[in-house]
This record gives sequence, structure tokens and C-alpha cells, in this order.
Amino acid sequence: MGVRRIIEACDGEEAWVAFNAGEFQLVITDWHLGALSGLELTQKIRGVDTRVPIVMVTIVDTKAMIMQALEAGVSDYICKPFERDELESKLDKYVPVGE
Repeated sequence: MGVRRIIEACDGEEAWVAFNAGEFQLVITDWHLGALSGLELTQKIRGVDTRVPIVMVTIVDTKAMIMQALEAGVSDYICKPFERDELESKLDKYVPVGE
């Protein structure tokens, strides 16, 4: 899909460590990540970086949860299951071509 460098984390805590160790153009996180949820990860990231786009992936698509994610600072969200073109559309929206 044109993304050249991907850092993968097994859970929210590992993602937080990775985020602090590098520079990111985009963060894609799931809502459910274990001890440190995607919502909590978003809040931690927003505490140190207000510009990096964050896309939340979730199976839960209730209006209340989506609002909670948006209030925490996510830039966008994708509900599972999703198609490749939907993910590609989000990447195109937030990651410059060839980056």
C-alpha cells in the first residue's frame, strides 16, 4: 500500500515504548491492546504529540465509543471487519505518497 517502514507492537505498552523511541507519521492502534488499551495509548501519545495522526481500529462501533475515541484524540477510525480499500484510503489520507 506504499508504506515503506512499519513498526509493529504486541500490546499497548510495547507500542508506547516504540513510539517514544522513534518518529512516526501515523499510528494505527486497536481498541483492545491488553493492559494499556488503544484509548489509553492514544491519550499518552496526545500528551506528547498532538500532530501525529492516530487511526483507531475497533470491532465496537457504538456512537458512544467512537465519541470517546475522538475525544481522546484519534484522527480517524476503522470498524472491523474492513476491506483493504478502506485501510488504503486511510493511509492515503494521512501518509504522504512514498513515505
